Amino acid sequence: MANKVKGYTLVEMLVVIVIIGILISMATIGINAFLRNSKLNEYRDGFLSMVEEARTRSIVSVPHAIEFVNGSNYRLVRLNDVNNNFIVDGSEGNTVIESASLKSDYTISWNRDTSGADPCTDASDSLLWFDRKGIPRCNNWGLGMSTITFTSKSMTKQIVIDRAGKIKYE
Repeated sequence: MANKVKGYTLVEMLVVIVIIGILISMATIGINAFLRNSKLNEYRDGFLSMVEEARTRSIVSVPHAIEFVNGSNYRLVRLNDVNNNFIVDGSEGNTVIESASLKSDYTISWNRDTSGADPCTDASDSLLWFDRKGIPRCNNWGLGMSTITFTSKSMTKQIVIDRAGKIKYE
């Protein structure tokens, strides 16, 4: 009986390499989506922490606000008392306590509720502030009921603040 040499053919090796390549590309796509979702969660949680801090500080001392600087930056500010009137129509004179920035492919948007009784009506408003009872307000003293959306490519995370200041998020 002759000795047979056992091994793999070139076609079998190419099939295995193609299958491995497909599995690696699928894993890479899944990992990228997972990382993007994790980063959105991180940004949302950081924002939630800042909102809770603004609300708590407003209740125990003076009104504080979240100021939306642009589509990727926001900050916690203390509204300063000027002639017994808190500045709620811009950042002039307010004290910045903490700032946050999102990476370039992530955005944050603030959508004010313009319906119902006492809505926010000024589209140029950049301050979501809390009164001494912890109620969210905007610069016309309307109720700051709003939705804050974090976006990256096709993924979004939302935070909803109702008229009583309760926060819901996905």
